[in-house]
Amino acid sequence: MFNKSLLDGSDAGLAAAEAAAGAELSRGVATLRDPGARADPAGAQLAAWSLVHGFSTLWLNDAVNAEVRQSDPMDTVTRIATMLFEG
Repeated sequence: MFNKSLLDGSDAGLAAAEAAAGAELSRGVATLRDPGARADPAGAQLAAWSLVHGFSTLWLNDAVNAEVRQSDPMDTVTRIATMLFEG
């Protein structure tokens, strides 16, 4: 995911999964009311991808505090994404 040199670029299943994930992200960004996201959907997609994967890495490496760990990670990432994209 983070190092494409480790992936088999000829793997059709991997390519399909990447396309499906990109399409889902694009659909999500299209629902945003934020003027910045509407003006730059590619930037909004990158920001959302970065936020979710950054948070996931922090969560998986126990780098978030105990209070955050008591919450469901999906609820937390939804909350912080809403703060950034919907104000």
